[in-house]
Amino acid sequence: MNTDDLKNLTPTNVPTVLVVKELHPFESKRVVVVMPHGFIHFGTYESIGATRIKLTNASNLRFWTSRSGGLPEFAKFGPKRGDHIDEIGTVIIESVIFIYETGNWS
Repeated sequence: MNTDDLKNLTPTNVPTVLVVKELHPFESKRVVVVMPHGFIHFGTYESIGATRIKLTNASNLRFWTSRSGGLPEFAKFGPKRGDHIDEIGTVIIESVIFIYETGNWS
């Protein structure tokens, strides 16, 4: 579209632009989120804008017992006896180090 085309626009001939929001691969999935300073939350992922996420039905993993597979093992198999988990509801997160998709335990 050039300048002359813009001069001739009327309400009936304005081009339509369809904006498509591409969903994040984790959208609506249960995830474990590792944040700065060692905080770990898990819940259902929802994108908010370009850089923030929201977790619903979220919990904080305050302490987890020893696992040979570390945090990826927690993400895959879920909590076990001795883990300390605090339910936190819905949280908005602005800084993430990395995200694991959970296994079928959630």
